[in-house]
Amino acid sequence: MTDIAQGIASANGLLAASRLRAAIMLGAFALVALVAFAALHRARTAGHLLVVAYDGSREYAEEVNHALAAKGWRFGATRVVHDGSVQQVANLLRGIPGDVALLSSPADIDAVARKRTVIRPSVVLPQIREDSPNHTTIVFLVRAGNPKHIGDWQDLRRREISVLIPDPSVSGAGRMAYLACVAEGQGWSGAPGGQRDPALAWAVFTRARLLRMGARRAMQVFLECKDADVLLTWENEAHRAAQAAGSNLVEVVYPTRSLRAEPVAAVIGGQADGSEVGEPARAWLEFLHSAQGQEVAARVFLRPNDRSGIPMHRSLRDIELIPVSAVFENWTSAWAQHFEAGGTFSVIEEARLALHGGRE
Repeated sequence: MTDIAQGIASANGLLAASRLRAAIMLGAFALVALVAFAALHRARTAGHLLVVAYDGSREYAEEVNHALAAKGWRFGATRVVHDGSVQQVANLLRGIPGDVALLSSPADIDAVARKRTVIRPSVVLPQIREDSPNHTTIVFLVRAGNPKHIGDWQDLRRREISVLIPDPSVSGAGRMAYLACVAEGQGWSGAPGGQRDPALAWAVFTRARLLRMGARRAMQVFLECKDADVLLTWENEAHRAAQAAGSNLVEVVYPTRSLRAEPVAAVIGGQADGSEVGEPARAWLEFLHSAQGQEVAARVFLRPNDRSGIPMHRSLRDIELIPVSAVFENWTSAWAQHFEAGGTFSVIEEARLALHGGRE
């Protein structure tokens, strides 16, 4: 921590300027949030089911709604709004309306539950054993042919590699990428072949370009920004982009192992005690965990539940996925240790801002 403190202290002038820019940006975000709140409130009062979802779930939510419509969905229109998962937590805590929250991790759901009534699938639907309807992970999206020969987490250390990552301040994908670097630095808690490199997360995240946006918008930047060598993103997003862009532009690279990410969909309760769950919300949630819902997840490159028996998409690789609890005790403690005020990421972020002169 001595080196970190010295690095931060030597850049006080740059930090002051970056904080001023951040304050201006916060004002703009607040205005956008107010407009979004008004639009969502109108939709909800019109009787629509509102789903507040993380950025990497766009095709998933769209396919779910198409499948429900084909089955004879009888509850009216369903509207899904997307943003980075961490940003959606902030939106929900500010009070934007929503009937269902589809967020990228159990920790995000826990954060919403601190101030709002959240009813998990296992409570809404007693037959459900897992709160996550599917799982995914973080992979590397690189240029076609992988000209920089990027193959594993340690390669991100190389100074000639230009790395793009969605900012963990707003993105669940960014947070999972950060935790994966920390896990790699800790040797994956004794997993076979794990190598210890405590400075890996520091080396990667102080030098990477962090995009203050969700996974989908970060993907668009990567596809347009030809000088970036690799994007760390959700597995389903990487395969979707590779399929859409074509193998002559980008390809997906799998590290030796990665963290198992567990998106969760939960009901935002209508009453303070959570005793009322609207039928549209219950039906939408139930479909995610059904066999047909698992097939939808597989079609859009998400990994179906372990117990479902539905095979994953043939494009996905069967790599070692390490549970968060195997490295960080549990989701909530991982978020608290690394992402709350004074956590390890905030220290790295201060140093990164000093080195780069502010947010991008």
